[in-house]
Amino acid sequence: MGYKILYVTPFPHIGGGETALLYLLEELKRKRRIPEVIVTSRGQLYSRLRKVNIKTHVIDLSGYSIRILFMPGFSLSGIWHFLKLAKKIQPSLIHINHPTLAIYAGIVGKILKIPVVATSHGIWDCIYFYQDLATRIFCNRILPITPEVQKCLTRRGIINKDKTKVIYLGVDANRFKPAKSNVAAKKRWNINSTDLVVTMVARFDFVKDPLTFLKVATKVIEQIPNVTFLIVGDVKLNLEVESDMAIQVKRQLDGYINRHPRLKPHVIFTSFQEDVQPVYHATDILFSSSLAETLPMSFLEGAACGLPIVSLKLDSRHRIVQEGKNGFLAPPGRKDVLLKYLLTLLKDQDLREKFGRYSRKYVLDNFTIERYVKEIEGIYQELFNERS
Repeated sequence: MGYKILYVTPFPHIGGGETALLYLLEELKRKRRIPEVIVTSRGQLYSRLRKVNIKTHVIDLSGYSIRILFMPGFSLSGIWHFLKLAKKIQPSLIHINHPTLAIYAGIVGKILKIPVVATSHGIWDCIYFYQDLATRIFCNRILPITPEVQKCLTRRGIINKDKTKVIYLGVDANRFKPAKSNVAAKKRWNINSTDLVVTMVARFDFVKDPLTFLKVATKVIEQIPNVTFLIVGDVKLNLEVESDMAIQVKRQLDGYINRHPRLKPHVIFTSFQEDVQPVYHATDILFSSSLAETLPMSFLEGAACGLPIVSLKLDSRHRIVQEGKNGFLAPPGRKDVLLKYLLTLLKDQDLREKFGRYSRKYVLDNFTIERYVKEIEGIYQELFNERS
């Protein structure tokens, strides 16, 4: 199948959606496809793409006209520069990593008479009816990453379900795999080899609720003192460059730790990790108290590394965490249940290993990068066939 795809993504820094895009592009490159990418500004994502030799262009495309109302972005200058670049690249298809850029890609796609595909990473893509209208008008196919997102996209009837297809994300299970020993990984953060490690991987955002993680940790060390808690995320950078939320969140966490001095020696902030594999290798249990997720890449990566998971029973997390098989899901707002589940796993090595084996198998059966790319390329081929 010979084609050239132009990928477009709105956020300069790396979150779950950007990580998923990176894995897709890296696998396509391994398959000798030649993807090119448009980013809206330089940042972590731009640097990472350049590092793996993926041709990357910068065009100032406003993701939202009114952010609080999730109004899709629109700029005549942005459309002009997008069109100029696309004419030069001559792609067979445009794939946007969030429908927020649907108007730009859609107008360019209609002028060049090429299809536009959008990956939808969450229900924030369809909060208001005008988001649905823009997605319907400007996208030929929408790829929600879970059935729950698909249901949200199609609930008003503006977007036809036949125009959507659920495609679960994927990870490289050859890269993310269980460690033979976690001693070296723990040593990287000066963690005692006999300590158990509980890790939360998430950007510093109030919706991720890392404060609850610390509150649960405070109760854990009262019963099991040899536990270290890793918090993995960037304390300075946000997905959106104008936000200072990460700094606000870190300030909140620091305040809590200062009020609970017994907790301080048990908590490590690793900062942003470009290579997160050592994090999972140092970890015994993956934890999330996030109030909003779709299909967390950290869950897929951690599960591929053979980790049990403790989280909240919200959104689509049950698509990865199989209750009582590779993890536990607590009802929202129940820190006591999160604590109970975490203590259960911390006290039972055999159960942790059993859950970890199931996690690994479940990823191999359902969430490999090879399966993901095959399904994405299948969508591309369908659209090419419709045009011929």
